[in-house]
Amino acid sequence: MAIEADIIRKRGCGSLPDFNQQLAARKTIELGLVLPTYQKLLRNITRKKYSYPRERFGQRGIVVCAGGNRYFPCAWVLINMLRKLNCALPIQLWYLGEKEMNLEMRTFMEEVGVECVDALKVRTKYPSRKLGGWELKPYSIINSRFEEVLYLDADNLAVKNPEYLFETVEYKTAGVVLWPDFGRCSPKRLIWKICEVEYRNEPEVESGQILINKSKCWHALQIAMHLNEHSDFYYKYIHGDKETFHMAFRRLNQTYAMPYRGIAKLSGVMCQHDFDGNRLFQHRNMDKWNLIDINKDIKGFLYQSECQQFVDQLRDKWNSYRNKYQYCGAKSCEAVKLCAEALTSHDYNRSSLEEIDRKISFLRDGTIGVGASREEMFWNIEEKAGKIILHLASERKINCSLVSKGDGVWNGHLQKSKHSKVNLVAHDKIKS
Repeated sequence: MAIEADIIRKRGCGSLPDFNQQLAARKTIELGLVLPTYQKLLRNITRKKYSYPRERFGQRGIVVCAGGNRYFPCAWVLINMLRKLNCALPIQLWYLGEKEMNLEMRTFMEEVGVECVDALKVRTKYPSRKLGGWELKPYSIINSRFEEVLYLDADNLAVKNPEYLFETVEYKTAGVVLWPDFGRCSPKRLIWKICEVEYRNEPEVESGQILINKSKCWHALQIAMHLNEHSDFYYKYIHGDKETFHMAFRRLNQTYAMPYRGIAKLSGVMCQHDFDGNRLFQHRNMDKWNLIDINKDIKGFLYQSECQQFVDQLRDKWNSYRNKYQYCGAKSCEAVKLCAEALTSHDYNRSSLEEIDRKISFLRDGTIGVGASREEMFWNIEEKAGKIILHLASERKINCSLVSKGDGVWNGHLQKSKHSKVNLVAHDKIKS
């Protein structure tokens, strides 16, 4: 605060309260300039007549959004607990491309009967202006193959089979159930004015769980998606996606059902309830399951030991999987297996015009041993269009791809430029 005040003083901005007032005034001016455009867009979305594409959807199901090392263990625990509770609903797991869900992760989920859906591929057919983590929630609900959806955040946990929610009077009447958050949206919040919704003294929405019949709520979902597609504007006035659902229904004056009992708070966990006031969901929004650190016991958290067993199970599966060739699955061709065996049996010389030649070795767990760099930490191998291709990658992306030329020789180029040639030659071939 002292440093900030000193900067203000040097700039001649006066006192800190004056500076804050100037910032607030500037934001008000900026809002005034862009607000008419967004309100016009929202009015058009509200007036538009949407025809529900009934042929695209059917039955009931659960939708979960998860990807990456942070959320995948959470989804694993959630899904396995649902099955332990005898929930037989089909489950779709939505993610954003290969960077979030690799073959290994998809294989694990498919083994427990989960359908994995890459939203980036769906987006080519059903476009979205912006699609990130929060925006994926309404997008996955809208485009899932289910007509009736129970959406659950990956770090949420059902403590009893949630299928009975679909049969509650409240859900059948309204066609949607939203759950309360801790706070209430103050009348001073600009989101009411921005969305041209009359203020109501009611709880904010906690969107870690949503139950919705798309045929009854199709228009509201389109409004929610619109608000999320323009998250670069709306998220300045709300926290993520949660109030987009709230505003969408209030914008249409469409009723939603909400359990009367508020959140029961545990350490790092929000507990939500059904219409009888019984605990149904435990949302670990502040203490997510992970495979590295010890997951602490939380007082009052139900099924703690069972969840920890699922975490341990996933860790064991991961270790077992990585002790085998990642590329030697049932669908791998014999040529891939032979090339993989050759790669891990020799040291190689990596040469390119961009750097000095270096020795490189390939370990059986899919990592690079000797010669590893920040850009080349992992390796994988695949057959594509009749060619055996070796990929060298960082934690985030492939750095270069090489094609087997046989007899311990691989030729290729860096991903950033096809003119940046890279060669691998087995050391014993060099000597001979």
